[in-house]
Amino acid sequence: MGRRPHALLLPYPAQGHVLPLMELAHRMVSHGFTITFINTSFNHARLLSAMPTLTCNSTNLSINFISIPDGLQPGDDRNHIANLCKALTTIMPLHLEELIIKMMHEQPEHDKPTCLIADESMAWAFDVAKKTGLRTAAFWPASATTFTNMRNIPKLIQDGIIHEHDGSAKTPGVIFRLSHGIPPMNVDHLSWNCFVNPESNKVIFHYVYSNRESIKNAEFAVGNSFYEAEKPVFDYLNSSKILPIGPLLSGRRFGKPAGIFWAEDTTLRHG
Repeated sequence: MGRRPHALLLPYPAQGHVLPLMELAHRMVSHGFTITFINTSFNHARLLSAMPTLTCNSTNLSINFISIPDGLQPGDDRNHIANLCKALTTIMPLHLEELIIKMMHEQPEHDKPTCLIADESMAWAFDVAKKTGLRTAAFWPASATTFTNMRNIPKLIQDGIIHEHDGSAKTPGVIFRLSHGIPPMNVDHLSWNCFVNPESNKVIFHYVYSNRESIKNAEFAVGNSFYEAEKPVFDYLNSSKILPIGPLLSGRRFGKPAGIFWAEDTTLRHG
């Protein structure tokens, strides 16, 4: 019998990212994978509180839930977007690397991790994976169209559609198209321009934009969409090695563990 694949899954620490990646984890288990699901310590505690039947060694679900620090203090506001993004990129990589190295050294050969699937918004994780020798894949939990816009930030800047310093529209309300088959889009509706204030928009834009080099270390990407829903987008993305694997709907699976894990405050603050 061959070695059973062991995947590390790392979501961005927000419920809309955790839920679809967890659904992917369950589907991978059904295909013979061992899964280690890595949350921030803060969200790990919320998850276990919402799902009291889970333990840190959840053999009933064939998924091992573990955590690493996000770099913020227990009483810090996780909706303070500037502080959260800074911690995610400066503190968490050290803890992730320590975790992977520990697993590689302490676990039996047949239990060692073989690959990392990380949220596209946690692209720094692919730098860590490259150093530790793991295979990699990026996961995007939303539409392929949003994924495409994020991957095309350099083009949007080059074409004079958005400002390089904050991602805002050079001409407010301007409509653009990435290709003939993709529907026209309003720049003000781009994902990083949809927060509650310009400063939060700027922080998110730079966080997304700064991922552009790290994302190159992901061997391919999988997305929570399906080809028929966004055919022109997937045709446009053909060279980006993105595989549509959605929709990842936990409500469609018998015996799903949960629908909502915690009440999430979506009001983002900045400093």
